[in-house]
Amino acid sequence: VSQTPFAIANFRQSAVAMRVKAGGNAADDTAGNGAREVTIQGIDSNFAELSEAVATAGASASAATSATFWRVHRAWVSASGTYTAANTANIVIEDSGSGADFLTITAEEGQSQIAGFTIPAGKTGYLVSVHVTVSAGNLKTSNVKCIVREEIDTVAVSGASPVIVLTVSALPVTSPVISPAKLVVAVITVPWMVPVEVIFPQSSVPIPDTLSDPSIRTPES
Repeated sequence: VSQTPFAIANFRQSAVAMRVKAGGNAADDTAGNGAREVTIQGIDSNFAELSEAVATAGASASAATSATFWRVHRAWVSASGTYTAANTANIVIEDSGSGADFLTITAEEGQSQIAGFTIPAGKTGYLVSVHVTVSAGNLKTSNVKCIVREEIDTVAVSGASPVIVLTVSALPVTSPVISPAKLVVAVITVPWMVPVEVIFPQSSVPIPDTLSDPSIRTPES
């Protein structure tokens, strides 16, 4: 389940430092039993892959990252005070300057879940399949839309890069669902130095870790 709704997803036009937002739990501290360190992953202003770990500070905000992020794809608990433990409370990653929220690590889950990913420069991303489920026992219909945006470095007010709906078959899902619905979608290839974002604005579809697995990405020259 995507824990960061598209409505509040933050698509910045420049890179900024990140930090853990104030208001967490005292157990999520460098001396606590919960999360002691959080690693933030994304891309920098040159669209290169970037990750940095920050120490948690309980109910206070953490120190800001030394690096600046243009996009944040994921954050996870990289150190805890108790064996097999995760974060005691929600951990929110925010822009250290404006305080704008980027994503949330839900309490006790240990990592964020967000239905969006920006392909780093020089890489090729393969969106192999999408799995969607709805709550059993309630008759619901869900429409899933996959959006792709190319050349995200074009940020001018006039001529800025638009979002484009990926041309795949519509996927209405009606509950109850016995097994996850599956939709195989197109391969998204990225030419050299043309960053691309893949976004699911009307769904709760997690982006799997395989998208950041070098074994399935092909660097281009």
